[in-house]
Amino acid sequence: MERELWYLLLEGKLGESVGALGDFYVFGDHLGNALFKASKYAGVVGISACHVVEAFPISRSGILHAPEATEQLACDVFIGRGLNTYFTAIREPGFIYPTGIIKCAADGVLALGTEEGHFTACGPDADGLYTLSLVLGERHLKKAFFLLSEQMEAMDEIQLAIRSYQHAAGKIEHWISAALKDKGSILEFIKKYTSDILENGFVKVSLQATTKHLRLTLDEHKTLKITAQCPSFLEALCRSIIFTGIKQVQVLTGLSQSGAHWHYRPQTAMDEASLKRLLKANGFQFMHREFR
Repeated sequence: MERELWYLLLEGKLGESVGALGDFYVFGDHLGNALFKASKYAGVVGISACHVVEAFPISRSGILHAPEATEQLACDVFIGRGLNTYFTAIREPGFIYPTGIIKCAADGVLALGTEEGHFTACGPDADGLYTLSLVLGERHLKKAFFLLSEQMEAMDEIQLAIRSYQHAAGKIEHWISAALKDKGSILEFIKKYTSDILENGFVKVSLQATTKHLRLTLDEHKTLKITAQCPSFLEALCRSIIFTGIKQVQVLTGLSQSGAHWHYRPQTAMDEASLKRLLKANGFQFMHREFR
């Protein structure tokens, strides 16, 4: 595997009332590996509780040189000279992308939303189904996934769609479990491998109660969607979501529509081959392959 050089804009705290933005340049095996290193060494310059705002690959060719006008924090980690600081009390927190997908740094433009997320509710469609769709930031996404999954009275199927980890490839493989056929075992598996499934920007997961026309999906762009035949069930979910402060809107703006972006797997997630071996070992079967 060729090493890569990534530019990462990290945001964090310098204290209780001061925030900071720093330009990091990190060598890594992949984007998730570079993010892990940047976050680990941000503390050297006093930045805590940090998250990545945007990223851009300076080189993916394996021909790497230390960036100029930077200070070295560790063997593979460099930071631009000077931090941009601000008082947190006079600035609204920006949208924090969920783990697995991040905005592309293009033309030096920083364009972030100021909300944690939003959702839409629509239906019935031609098949009599109602749909709730959510785009949420890091703070809410996994909580919402498990909240919605726990509200499903039944669950008998889990499918995964794995997009190739290679950035230039367009292959997607679809897998279905022949062993996990009840709600308890399905959710236990997801909780055990959260970084490989929910936090993985190359994986789409779908949970279904096949006899009740009920499906929950988290796609690779981290859009959460639940489809049901019972309108009162979705109405109850809407009330629960609004109670948490998430706003209902007329038109959903997904992260795939927010401009150029990068998919990645976190440092703790398995590589593609290891993930597929895990699925086979846990009773998953390969269904089909598509190319986009």
